[in-house]
Order: sequence, then C-alpha cells, then structure tokens
Amino acid sequence: MSLAYALEQPVIRMGSLDPQRDMTFVRDTALGFIAAGTAPGVEGETINLGVGRTDSIGAIAHRILELMDSKKNIEQDAARLRPSKSEVMRLLSDNSKARDLLGWSPTVTLDEGLQETIEFVQRHLPLYKTATYAV
Repeated sequence: MSLAYALEQPVIRMGSLDPQRDMTFVRDTALGFIAAGTAPGVEGETINLGVGRTDSIGAIAHRILELMDSKKNIEQDAARLRPSKSEVMRLLSDNSKARDLLGWSPTVTLDEGLQETIEFVQRHLPLYKTATYAV
C-alpha cells in the first residue's frame, strides 16, 4: 500500500493481505550497507540486513491506518493480486552475520519507521500520483 494512496483514497484497495514481510527501515538498511562497505574481510559474504521478524501485509496496512488515526476500510482487490506462482508468502531475514561481522543491528522499530514515513509523505503529498496504480 502506498501511504500517499492511503491518504488520498476513500477506500484502500490492496492485493493479498496474507504475505509476511520482514520490514527494515531504509536508514537502518543504508547504515548496514555502509558497515558492509567499510568492514574488513567481508568480501564475498552474503549478509542479510533485516529485523528478523515478519508482519503480514494486512497487519502493516492496518497499523498504518491506526497511526494515521484513519477509519478507512481496507479491501482486497483481485486485480491487485500477484499470480500465485510469483507471490512469495514469507520473507524473513537472518541478520546474525550482520551482527557478528559488521556489528550492525536494526535500531528503528516498525512503528517508528512507519510514523516517520507517514510524516514525510504527508509533507510531500503533492509529489505523489495517488490515482495511478502500479504493480
């Protein structure tokens, strides 16, 4: 769900609400990239930068609306569903190598990241094309 879309549209239409995602705030990810780029001896290593827990897309969408103090409804829209063979139902990161090799761990909670993102989008809403849906 696009936050700009959620701010502008009366009903939030989404694809599947069931997939589970490990949501990492972009600042934490960027700091992980910097740590990986400056750490000695990690060349060739596969290092996951994630929180290490999942939330469903539906739960995240409902939390966004709660943080926005919005009473809008979320509806699953068949036109927005991914083909079943291309949908990944659970993405979960194991960040143990990031902790061990880089000294990195996420610092921004889901709620903190969502709130910061909501505030950013609200300040810049005219820049978003909320009437256009892209898969």
